[in-house]
Amino acid sequence: MLGAAFATIQEAEKAFSLFDKDNNGCISPQEMKEAVLGIYKDRKALSSSLRDVGSAVGKLDIVLMTIAVAVSLLVSLLIFGVAIGPFLVTSMSLILAVA
Repeated sequence: MLGAAFATIQEAEKAFSLFDKDNNGCISPQEMKEAVLGIYKDRKALSSSLRDVGSAVGKLDIVLMTIAVAVSLLVSLLIFGVAIGPFLVTSMSLILAVA
């Protein structure tokens, strides 16, 4: 019976201890229910936090891409010999107005 679900005795004991909270040697339906609900809640919380991290990384990507485009634009203007003083004053005024 052990070979059907677990490869070793240690894996079976570890799984059994996950469900047997009061360490009496048997798993009651209440213990099984609590363990399954606990695992479900943990997985749900992990999924939610991963979604939040993905959203934060997406917003950070947008901010960093905007900064990279602005720096590239300034470097391009300097390469072509355009005076960037008036450009910076105008763009900073625009950013201040938007903010």
